[in-house]
Amino acid sequence: MRKPLVACVLIALTGCGANESPPKLAPTSVLVLGDSLTIHGIDASIGWYGNWGMAASSADKDFAHLLQSSLGVPMTPINIAIIAQDPDNATGTIQQVSSSIDAGTLVVIQLGALVTSADISDF
Repeated sequence: MRKPLVACVLIALTGCGANESPPKLAPTSVLVLGDSLTIHGIDASIGWYGNWGMAASSADKDFAHLLQSSLGVPMTPINIAIIAQDPDNATGTIQQVSSSIDAGTLVVIQLGALVTSADISDF
């Protein structure tokens, strides 16, 4: 069984000698958490007809899918914009997402694109 990456990093920080480096672990999956740049479903009211990261012309051109392509491992994009938009009510979202993370999961978080300067103190 693989040890969690966090444990490896902590061991590396506290127990490695000056000439030792932490073990390199290749991810077995990628979880990309973010706002509409990560993934956004169809919304005709705003003229968006894709089911991928906004601002990309197709799914294979959004940043989450480009990352997946470069790493060659399964990828799951999840829109967690609620964390930036309403952090006080995002606890359930954080718990739900964290349950899908294991020792081999590379987690990428992309948030803040929708935060205005008026919201920044809350963010």
